[in-house]
Amino acid sequence: MVQKAIDHDVQQNYAEACKEYLNALDYFVLALKRKDESYRQDQPMTSWFTDETNSQLKILIRAKINDYLTRAETLKAHIAREGGKPARGAITMNGSVNSQE
Repeated sequence: MVQKAIDHDVQQNYAEACKEYLNALDYFVLALKRKDESYRQDQPMTSWFTDETNSQLKILIRAKINDYLTRAETLKAHIAREGGKPARGAITMNGSVNSQE
């Protein structure tokens, strides 16, 4: 799902990229929530990981959530600003457009 978002992003199909990033975020948030729940319920899966590993995975998942949310918000702002018109170039992480001319 994230790869689809990235592919759309690279192809400058920003509306689809934004949609796919948001869909992927749902799964990341769910994974983070499930990780917390399974840890609290002491299910067998948790015995595969140490507390440190669980902590590191949570940090990684939260970082990805932040990255993809930031990118989706940047794309959404561009789409709203441009009224759905195609970008003149690639949209950078800060929302500016790198012209390909």
